Amino acid sequence: MHLPRSILYPFVVLYLLGGIFSYFIPLQASFFSLTIVLLLCVFWSLKSTYKRWKSVLLYCSFFCAGVLNFLFYYHLEQHHFLRNTTSQPNDPKLIEILEKRSETPFGFTYFGKLKQWGNQSTTGKVLIYQEKDSTTLPFQVGQTLLSSASFEKIPEVKNPGAFSYKSYLNNLKIYSQLKLHSKNSIAFDSDKKSLLIKAHQLRKMIKSKIDSSALNPESKGVIYALLLAERNAVEPELIDAFAKAGVIHLLALSGLHIGLFVEVFLILLAPLAVSAIGKVIRLVSIVIFLWGFAFFVGFPPSVVRAVTLFSFLTLGRFLQHGKNTFHYTVVSLLLLVLVYPPYFRQVGFQFSFLAVFGILWIHPILQNLWKPKNRIIQKFWQWTTVCLSAQLAVGPLSVYYFHLFPSLFLLSNLLVVPFFGLFLFLVLIVFTTILFGTIPEFLILFFDSSVALLNRIVSRIAQIDPLELNQLYLSEISTISMYVFLFFFILWIERNRFYQFSITLIALVGMLFFIERERNKFFQENIFWVFHKHGESLYGQVLSGVLYYYTSYTDQNNQILNDYSNSRPLKNIEKLSIQNFYIYDDFRLYIIDSEEDFIQLEFNPTHILLRNNPKINLNRLLDYYNPKMIIADGSNAPWFTKRWEKSCHQKKIILYDTREKGALKITL
Repeated sequence: MHLPRSILYPFVVLYLLGGIFSYFIPLQASFFSLTIVLLLCVFWSLKSTYKRWKSVLLYCSFFCAGVLNFLFYYHLEQHHFLRNTTSQPNDPKLIEILEKRSETPFGFTYFGKLKQWGNQSTTGKVLIYQEKDSTTLPFQVGQTLLSSASFEKIPEVKNPGAFSYKSYLNNLKIYSQLKLHSKNSIAFDSDKKSLLIKAHQLRKMIKSKIDSSALNPESKGVIYALLLAERNAVEPELIDAFAKAGVIHLLALSGLHIGLFVEVFLILLAPLAVSAIGKVIRLVSIVIFLWGFAFFVGFPPSVVRAVTLFSFLTLGRFLQHGKNTFHYTVVSLLLLVLVYPPYFRQVGFQFSFLAVFGILWIHPILQNLWKPKNRIIQKFWQWTTVCLSAQLAVGPLSVYYFHLFPSLFLLSNLLVVPFFGLFLFLVLIVFTTILFGTIPEFLILFFDSSVALLNRIVSRIAQIDPLELNQLYLSEISTISMYVFLFFFILWIERNRFYQFSITLIALVGMLFFIERERNKFFQENIFWVFHKHGESLYGQVLSGVLYYYTSYTDQNNQILNDYSNSRPLKNIEKLSIQNFYIYDDFRLYIIDSEEDFIQLEFNPTHILLRNNPKINLNRLLDYYNPKMIIADGSNAPWFTKRWEKSCHQKKIILYDTREKGALKITL
């Protein structure tokens, strides 16, 4: 089990770097050649008598292995439905529902597995959207569907900076979607009930018991999040408050919760530790419980990685009395990525392991800075250093993904985390009482009050953020350079050697260089944007780092502008009133939203923007002005745009529809 740290860690790093590199190279051109390189590296490393040369070849082999594993995983199987060239688009498809994803007022979304298309047996996952009407019955996990719907591409993002659901699905090997309704699909139950389906049915039964209890909706949502890994049951406003306060990890069933479960089991099974066979029984019991719990909640990624990590840590505690914790954490990370490469690109995976590595490496260094004698102060100092270590490790990633840094994370963690173990124990008591009996009224009142107090504390902290460190921006290269600097800085603090100090200074200069270069690049932009917003108009110009925008959008929380400002550094955002003309050098925009706006201008517009379904004779307009492009934004109905498209096609003029193509970018 134990490999020297000097050998294991470079192998893991090179393997993961190979996984990153695999995203930038084509499969066909590299798979065969990399396989040959891997085999040659392994062969010559075994034959070579030179120790250094052997090490280099072994390192190269791990890099190639990382590339090949990721390429092989994302390579489409021979029977994948996207490689099916014989079936027709409308041929019947047999699909099994794997997982329910979300519900909106308009429909449900699921992950499904394609089993047959026409006469061909196929495989591959697909996104399923079920339209909702008065007679719709939601699909159930394990059901098999028969549908004639055609596959559709998953749409790209409509506006810059928005979350790309397509990229998220592509990482899970989902490249197509099906839109189903009662007229093009039939659902029927499968005769064979797998263990996963039975676990889903058990969760459904438990949820019905929780729903029928007298608890407040907020309390029910907390139980769903902490014990059933369903964070979506919590109100979005509350999730946002937990994120701003820096304690969002409390709502995600992950390492903190699994660790508390393990500690409870270790205490309960402590009498078994008096003998060697008893220790083995305790180890096996804990590991079986961990994976049984992961099976019960449906193997969500956060639970799988936490259970894998604590399985190794529990094994390490049994074999080596808790030594080499960092070592076992690295092994669990490598195993997870080996078995399921998509984990590596998932945000939760990156946050979890960075936080653990930060606690294991940075926490002891901070602990040695001060050693108070008072035991109460010792405990608070320990909690403080743990929080600081974890936040320092995930801070750059938090800015990169979520564009915020919770300035009061230390206060919120010190107020909540020390008592969270007791709160989780209370959740377990309430959950058990609901399952096996009727929950007493006093317990309902106490639990509802506890949940309300927790939510009130977190919400209050989120509201008083003094620094308002949100809408921050870091590019990929800036984030990586920040972690390089952080790595060498911690290494220098730990070992205090001059050459490490020199490397830290170089890393600091490199980080500042990349951050400043990104700022200068965006501050030199001069771009006119026509964003897409359903039923509204939103457009503007980015000039010298300032976004000047025009909008008919009445809501103060403009998510499109928030996404855009998060995707690049901006000095300021200024709102301007909507006008019918916009002229900048050779760019001349004419905006029309009614027939009365059609007037004879003294200049010839290069672009004409149609908004709010103007009833206008487009042929006459095109004959008079002959612009380069007609732009139809999201305020227009689709049937108006289709009619304009015919006129533009006849005149050989480009029609740009933001509903189909997303936001329009015009570089000035």
